[in-house]
Amino acid sequence: MNKNIQISAVTFLLTEYILENFYIETSSESEEMILEKVKNAFREKSEKIKRSEVYTKYKTAATADEKESARQEYLDLAGIYKSFRW
Repeated sequence: MNKNIQISAVTFLLTEYILENFYIETSSESEEMILEKVKNAFREKSEKIKRSEVYTKYKTAATADEKESARQEYLDLAGIYKSFRW
C-alpha cells in the first residue's frame, strides 16, 4: 500500500501549515506519536522541495553572481558548514 500520489504545491504547503500551526486534539500517546511522524514527514518533504527549487535556480541562473548566490543558499539549506565550502 505504499502508493505515491501527486498533489499541488499549494495544497501541500497549506496542509503543512495547518499541521504546524493549529492544535489538533489527540486522545492517546499513539495518536500523538502518529501526528508527530506526519508533521516530521511534511517538514522533511518541504525542506527537500525548497532545496530542489534553489538547486534549479542555481542551474538556470543567468549571471555568475546569481549562480553563486543560489549555490550559497543551497549549501545553507543543505546544512554544509562554511568551513567545508570552496
